[in-house]
Order: sequence, then structure tokens, then C-alpha cells
Amino acid sequence: MPLLIVAAIGFGIWGMSVSGRGEAPVDPVSLLILAVGLGLGGAFGWQRGKMTTIFKEPDGTLKAQASPIGLLIVIGVMILRKALEPWLAAHAADWHVNPNAILEAFMLFAAGMVVTQRIEMWIRARNIQHGGSDAHVELDTPGAAR
Repeated sequence: MPLLIVAAIGFGIWGMSVSGRGEAPVDPVSLLILAVGLGLGGAFGWQRGKMTTIFKEPDGTLKAQASPIGLLIVIGVMILRKALEPWLAAHAADWHVNPNAILEAFMLFAAGMVVTQRIEMWIRARNIQHGGSDAHVELDTPGAAR
């Protein structure tokens, strides 16, 4: 999943830069905006990964159950990005900011959130499989309802 998300986001950012819809965000302020978007996405993803409940089946297999909040956040970020696009294009010059930097920061937020969440879940799952404990693990017993 992280590979697909990174590829899709990367293709979207590349598509924006070659579409002729403005200059590429490579100035220092734009790079800072992109870094903030990626950093915030990573922070949200790490927190979401920590809150995901992992179920350990009696046969040792692991299953994860995340809340749908993360998906709603990603969808909300993409809707907000699309809604702000015309407004940013009109007002970004007043702030001396590249509007593409802000739009791409939304995409990097989503990518950072998904990738960091999956990395956190992978670390936790590996620890659980090797006998470690975790605050968000439930052991499934035969006949127990979830």
C-alpha cells in the first residue's frame, strides 16, 4: 500500500509540474511548505498507527483493525485541496508563495500519513510476532466476539 500511495502521489506531483499550471515549487519557502506537509502527515500517520488495534489469532496470525478516521482524513485533505485551488491561485502572489507548493503539500501530507502509519504497524506487528507485548493487542480466543 505505501508503494502504491507514493507512486500515485509522485505521479500527481510530477503531472502538476509538467502541466504548465505554474512553476515548480523549488524556492526555499516552497520547500519548507512541502516539508511541513510531509512532516504533519508523518505525525498523523504515526499516531494512527499507534492507535490501530492488532488482533493475534490463536494460530499466531495477526490482523489489524484501524478506525476509518484515517481514510476520512485523507479524503478530507483531498477535498480541501481541490476546494482551495482556485482561491490559492488568486491570492498566493499576495503572500509571495508558490500556490503549487501548498497544493503539493496536501498530497505529501496524505502520502506521509499512509506510509508512516504502515511503518509503525509493521514495527508493532514484528514485535508482537517475536513475543513482545503491545498496548493495542487483543488475543482472539475461539468463540469470542469482536
